Amino acid sequence: MKVLLTIPLLFLNFFADAQNIDVKNWLNQNSINLEKLNVNQEFKIDEKLLSKEFRNAKIFGFGEATHHNKEFFDLKSMFFKYLVLNQGVRIFVLEESFGATHDINEYINGKEGNLRNLIKDFRQHIWKTEEMFTLIEWMKNYNSSQPSNNRICFYGNDCMFNYRLATIIKEKLQECKIATDEQQNEVLEYFSKEIFSLKDYSNFDNSTISQARKLVSDIKSNSNSNSDLILVVESFSNYLDFLVNPTQTTRDKCMARLIEKIYEKSDEKIFIWAHNEHIKKTSLFKENVPSMGNHLSKKYSSNYYSMGFEFGIGTLLGYNQKEKKWENNVLNEPVKNTNSDFLFTSESEVFYFDFNIAKLNLSMKNFIEQKRNYVVIGGYGFNPKYLKFQIASEKYSEMFDGLIYVKKLSRSTPLK
Repeated sequence: MKVLLTIPLLFLNFFADAQNIDVKNWLNQNSINLEKLNVNQEFKIDEKLLSKEFRNAKIFGFGEATHHNKEFFDLKSMFFKYLVLNQGVRIFVLEESFGATHDINEYINGKEGNLRNLIKDFRQHIWKTEEMFTLIEWMKNYNSSQPSNNRICFYGNDCMFNYRLATIIKEKLQECKIATDEQQNEVLEYFSKEIFSLKDYSNFDNSTISQARKLVSDIKSNSNSNSDLILVVESFSNYLDFLVNPTQTTRDKCMARLIEKIYEKSDEKIFIWAHNEHIKKTSLFKENVPSMGNHLSKKYSSNYYSMGFEFGIGTLLGYNQKEKKWENNVLNEPVKNTNSDFLFTSESEVFYFDFNIAKLNLSMKNFIEQKRNYVVIGGYGFNPKYLKFQIASEKYSEMFDGLIYVKKLSRSTPLK
């Protein structure tokens, strides 16, 4: 009996090994090598290497396997610039508060300001980097040579923060010459303080939310409201939803909802910069609820292109909860039995492959459609002690439309 069982097992192992060899050969011969690219030079790529799905997409979600690494920032910057110059992308959306990005949008569209100070206003420390500074300066320089109807706009879509939303609403109301009554002014004053949860509000009751929602409704229905006012009010409405129900279900739904509103109001192609977990087309790993990318994929189908990122080794930032501080952790070898481990043996140091093209090869199709382990490192970064809690399992084909793999990561550069 043992002999009979051994033969099929040997056959399966042989078949798996053969498929793995085919996959690695295909990647070595057909993936797009990105390792020699320079973020400060124009990124050029033969369009014939890009799938029609990539070329025809209207909304691009570019993820990152970690929030704190230079290579992901540089690669996304290069692809963003390419999409601006070659495919007409004009909207940049960051996983950040709308209020904190408002002044950056004005800065890249001609208003004077100190960009370093504006970046320091980000509510998420992960974006306070020299790489982000360089990208935003590129946007400003690009816009300076463009007519007003062809310029890049910069928005944040994270609903966890109300930073400056009330102030911006007041400014936009004045621009639109929309008068407010006493109750509406009280609502705006009440929410002018930056608050992260209901317990931080004094004298809060359900009527407060009701009054705020009425304000939102009144502004949306006012014929004098322009797109700028509608977007900030939509952001405020999303914040109210998250304040009442602070879950990842609410967060990703609201993040997607603002993207939809931006697309509706601008009719421009959009580039989204966020974590893999938000841009993928399935569900969030720990909460098992629809991701932002899931909502966008359902609404826009093939017009939404999701680009995932993976890595092998490198220096990763992590938060030490015991000592209450951030620290560098070095990962010297890929996490075993994961995609990171498998792809690490490829010849290229940095490469991209599109799943729609890859699936034309049977071995690649099987690889992409297999449920495989991958590493998930969120906002608190990487801590080797908790590695087993940072491994998920899904099918590439269901998560993304393409993947960029980086063998070795280094830390992003803190803003000076």
